[in-house]
Amino acid sequence: MMTETKPAPHDPANPSGLFFSLLEDCLARNTFINLVLGKYHGPEPGLGRVFVRRLTLKEGESLSFLYRYQTKDVTKNLPIAAGIASIRDMFATSFNNLHLQTLTEDIQLSINKKGKYTLQRGKAAGRSVSPQEHDREKERFLDLAVPFLKELGVTNAQQQLIPAMSRKWKQINKFIEVLDHAIGASKLKEKERVRVVDFGSGKGYLTFAMEEYLRGGLGLKPQVTGVELREDLVNL
Repeated sequence: MMTETKPAPHDPANPSGLFFSLLEDCLARNTFINLVLGKYHGPEPGLGRVFVRRLTLKEGESLSFLYRYQTKDVTKNLPIAAGIASIRDMFATSFNNLHLQTLTEDIQLSINKKGKYTLQRGKAAGRSVSPQEHDREKERFLDLAVPFLKELGVTNAQQQLIPAMSRKWKQINKFIEVLDHAIGASKLKEKERVRVVDFGSGKGYLTFAMEEYLRGGLGLKPQVTGVELREDLVNL
């Protein structure tokens, strides 16, 4: 963990400079998965988080920004360089947390009330870069590459959806969509640590999905516990 008080914006020796250096590097190496801007403190009413993914358009490679409000989503696409500049600007003025996922790392940059920056890095495994075409299937809240989907039989060894599990996959994403909007409308979005108990968790499809999204999608530090009394459902 590294800390600083007044970083030079483009100096990779400090947390913020290092973060954006890593962001540029993973985009150049095609290891970028997604980025989430959280802990919004700007003037726009109803804005909670901004989700960033890579997109291939006719004009070239872009970053797609999904601005999540309490009652709507707004999407904006920018060229890579302009997108990085926009992320810098939003973090400097309106957000206190950046959470970057790459093929190999989870990287989080945050700033506290005293203006101190903190950079955290952790290893990641079992991820792959998904196709980024503009006309792809409906936007999903989880990636098929997350390991728990394979362990629960939703995807195969190649991280592809098993046709018989397509309804379960839709259910998982619908649940996360509802959860995301509920969190966005509550004070939970302002907390770093969240504790969840899932009673009647069954085989754990939604339990694991919740933990993955709270941690990987929103950059929180969740403690999720599944409770299930039916032994046949938990003995995989």
